[in-house]
Amino acid sequence: MKIAIAALHHETNSFCRERAVTLDDVLITRGADILNVHPKTFLGGFLEGIGSDPDLIPTAAIRFTGGGPASSDIFEACLNEILTPLRAAGNVDAVYLALHGAMVADEPYTDAEGALIRKVRAVVGDRIPIVATYDFHGIFSDYEVANAVPFPNDTNPHIDGYERGLEAA
Repeated sequence: MKIAIAALHHETNSFCRERAVTLDDVLITRGADILNVHPKTFLGGFLEGIGSDPDLIPTAAIRFTGGGPASSDIFEACLNEILTPLRAAGNVDAVYLALHGAMVADEPYTDAEGALIRKVRAVVGDRIPIVATYDFHGIFSDYEVANAVPFPNDTNPHIDGYERGLEAA
């Protein structure tokens, strides 16, 4: 089984004027390095839950510090960081996305996570399962829920990321 993995975290505050301007303002981990995570995170739980048999396709893990909406240019660059290795991987059997759920970008990407899922769907097709973990106060669009199975936190403070990762696996 071939499973693609990606992460995109940005807790947008639409009232904040500070925003990432270039990819240098964003923490990006690429390829296999994204698998070196603390074991009690969303991704750590997912990795434990799927076991050692799957062929993992780690794409990119992208983390913004909190701030205003991402520009459409920087969001497109983030999409590229995830979609380029996904396309290069060829056929996959499943996709796991570690998302925040409250990312906003400029038009036409106001539903940023939905846009990511739409782009992933365009690569993998309609029959491949996509699962996503989220912060519990994420804003899930109808498109997201129809095209990816969401596993949001159950707790605040968010101490159950590992458990949601296990559940997503």
